Amino acid sequence: MCQLPDLKDRIQFLKNQFFTHKPCVCIEGALSKTRIFKESEGESMIIRRAKAFREHCKTKTVTIQPCELIVGNAGAVARSIHVCPELSNNWIIDELETMSTRPQDPYQVTEEQKKIYRKEIYPYWKGKTLRDHWNSLAPQDVFNIVSVGGVIDNDVKIECTPGDMVPAFPQLILPLGFIGIKEKAEKNLAALDFNDIKNFEKAEFWRSVIICCEGFTILSKRYADEARRLLEHADEEERIADLKKLRKHVTISQKKHLKHSWKLCSLFTLFLSDFSLKEMPADILRDFWTNTFFHSIPMKKNKARQMKNCLKLLKPSM
Repeated sequence: MCQLPDLKDRIQFLKNQFFTHKPCVCIEGALSKTRIFKESEGESMIIRRAKAFREHCKTKTVTIQPCELIVGNAGAVARSIHVCPELSNNWIIDELETMSTRPQDPYQVTEEQKKIYRKEIYPYWKGKTLRDHWNSLAPQDVFNIVSVGGVIDNDVKIECTPGDMVPAFPQLILPLGFIGIKEKAEKNLAALDFNDIKNFEKAEFWRSVIICCEGFTILSKRYADEARRLLEHADEEERIADLKKLRKHVTISQKKHLKHSWKLCSLFTLFLSDFSLKEMPADILRDFWTNTFFHSIPMKKNKARQMKNCLKLLKPSM
């Protein structure tokens, strides 16, 4: 199904495959957050968010499409939006019936998704979102100006996942890997002196880091397991080789001292699957990729060119 020895043919196939997906809504992450936040009432916010991320890594749909060497989607499938009810809840409920037919940025949403959002997600987050919190704290004169629209726009910081914050890839993730980061967090947590009250907050931070690293390890293993499952049914020699490589690199992507470009691609794309980088414009993503990876990791020119071409598929124009 994927006998494409020429890289150019592979990229064109993946591009065509990507555009077979219609832009759609994914509520898997919203359900994970709702479920965990209900269970964790009374715990610190940083721990609740970390647990929600780990739960999402455990439960989100894992998909490896034909010819893919780099895997990971923000939602269940390619071109799906990841709904974040903790940021803003009202606009989604208001647009559920028109989201698939609106003239700008229409997204397909099923009747089952509408039902779940109305009954399970929206009621829990009503009055608890970041937008609700901001509205309750804003001075009335500022709130009035913002409400008019066109004068002051704070939506990008309140109703969207912030895209101007990126993880320290060269300083932490590449040299340590997520296993190394977890070990460092465990060491720092164990070294805290709880006779100092300030260390209680630090402990919550290090615990949240450990939980997030556990989530990433789970997600990596699930992709490796999916590659293994597909291998059992693969009958084309080239795809068998692709799946073996993918399984190996997704597994290794969580470990220390990542120096291989394919492993970095696997890590980077899996990271995009749930974190704020998915909101970055494509040109900024490419600049970030170049500055972070290609200037930090020794790589042959032809391999770097292949990686850049593959990167273009991570977030093509919709």
